[in-house]
Amino acid sequence: MVMVLLDTNIVSYLFKRDSRVALYAPHLLNRELAISLMTVAELFQWAAVRHWGDNRIQQLEQAMERYTIIPIDMPLCRVWATIRAMRSQAGMPIAPQDA
Repeated sequence: MVMVLLDTNIVSYLFKRDSRVALYAPHLLNRELAISLMTVAELFQWAAVRHWGDNRIQQLEQAMERYTIIPIDMPLCRVWATIRAMRSQAGMPIAPQDA
């Protein structure tokens, strides 16, 4: 099965059942859905800023169980650094959380 790495906004659309998810739905069918450590952290930040209670946070955690969380390792950190360096050198810097 082909793996698709989802950005935080797409996971948010799915979680909230936002109508914008329809734009991405064809790209998600029959795919292994994956998220990064940064997406997990951003989603928990989102919940904290909005003062979610335990029940809502538990719903978020359960929703995240459907995704493969990409593990952090040295090769991934090298790719991340290379992407940020290349974008910066091209005059198109990318934020750490988006790399």
